Amino acid sequence: MLKKNLLIFPIMLLLISSIIQAAEKGQLIIKSDISEAMVYINSKPKAMVGDGGITTINLKEGMYTIKVEKSTANSEWIYTKTKKVFVGEDTSTKLTFKLDKKSTKKRTTRLKNVEKQRVNNINKKGFIEPEMVLIKSGEFIMGGDGPQDERPVHTVKIKKDFFVAKYEVSFAEYDMFSKSTGKKIIKDSGYGRASKPVINISYNQAIEYIQWLNKKSDKKYRLLTEEEWEYTARAGSLYKWCFGSDESKLKEFAWYDKNANKVGKKHKDYGTHPIGTKKPNLWGVYDMHGNVWEWTDSWYSKDYSSKKIKEYKVMRGGAWYYSAESSRSAIRSYDSPQYSYNYLGFRLARTK
Repeated sequence: MLKKNLLIFPIMLLLISSIIQAAEKGQLIIKSDISEAMVYINSKPKAMVGDGGITTINLKEGMYTIKVEKSTANSEWIYTKTKKVFVGEDTSTKLTFKLDKKSTKKRTTRLKNVEKQRVNNINKKGFIEPEMVLIKSGEFIMGGDGPQDERPVHTVKIKKDFFVAKYEVSFAEYDMFSKSTGKKIIKDSGYGRASKPVINISYNQAIEYIQWLNKKSDKKYRLLTEEEWEYTARAGSLYKWCFGSDESKLKEFAWYDKNANKVGKKHKDYGTHPIGTKKPNLWGVYDMHGNVWEWTDSWYSKDYSSKKIKEYKVMRGGAWYYSAESSRSAIRSYDSPQYSYNYLGFRLARTK
C-alpha cells in the first residue's frame, strides 16, 4: 500500500507543477485578416494563423514583439504587420492584425528594371506611348433626362472599332512635349504634376500636342468625338454612371466635389488626382467620371436635333471641382477652343 502511495505522490507533484506553470502564463489571442499567415514571437516563428484567421498562444508574463506575415505564391508581395504587447499572468489579450502589403526585394528589383526600361524607351523615342484600350463598334442610347442639351435621347451607331487611352493625358506626357518644342511649361495650379492629369489646357493646345505625338510615334492619335466619348463612358450602361445610378458608389469610380473639393484646400485629397487611382469601367477605361473635364473633337449644339455651333467645342465627364450630377455619362459642357481651366484636360483616341 505504501509503495503505491509513493508512486502516486510524484505524479501528483508533476500535475500540480504543470497546473501552477500554466497558471503563470497568459493567453494571447491573435486574429488576422489573412489566414495561413505565420506568427513570430520576438522574431521566432511560433504558430500559424488558421483558416478562420485566429490562433491562440500561451506566453509567460512579459513584453513581446508580435509579427504576423505571409508571402504571396510568387514572393513578389509580403503581407505583414508588427505590434508590441504586454502579456500578463492569467490574462487573455486579444490582438487584431490588418496586414499591410509590402514589396519584397524581388518585386522591387523587377519593377525598377521595368521602370528603367520604360525610361530608356522614352529617352530613345522622346515621348511616352499612351496605353490604349480597343473599343468595339456597336450601338447605344445617347443622352439623358438632365439639361435640354442632353435631349432628345436617341440611338447612335458606332460603325468602326477604335482605340481610346486608358488614362487621361498626364503632366509627365505633356511636359515632354513642352520641353521638346520649347513651349511654355503649363501651370499645375499647385495640384502637382507627373502622374496628375494635365490641366489648364485649351482645345488648341491639346491639338498641338497630338500633332507633335503623331510625328514622333508615326501614328494617328486624335480626340474622341462626343459620341465615342459617351459610348466609352457608359461601357454598356443605360444608367447615370457606368456602374448604375447609386450615387453612394460614385466615390469608388470618380474624384468629384465630395471627395476632392469639399474636403478643403488643406486636405491631401483636394484637387486633381493621379490618373487611374479609382476603379475603371467595365471596358477598362479610367476616370471617365470626374478628375478633369475632357475636350472632345465635336462642335457643340444646344440639343441633339439642332445644328452644330462652330464656336464651342464639347467637354465631357465632370471634374474634381464639380458635383456628382456633373460627372454623369450624359453630361455635356462646352467652351471656346482657346480657353483653359484648372479642371480641364483631355484624353487620346486612335482609329484602329
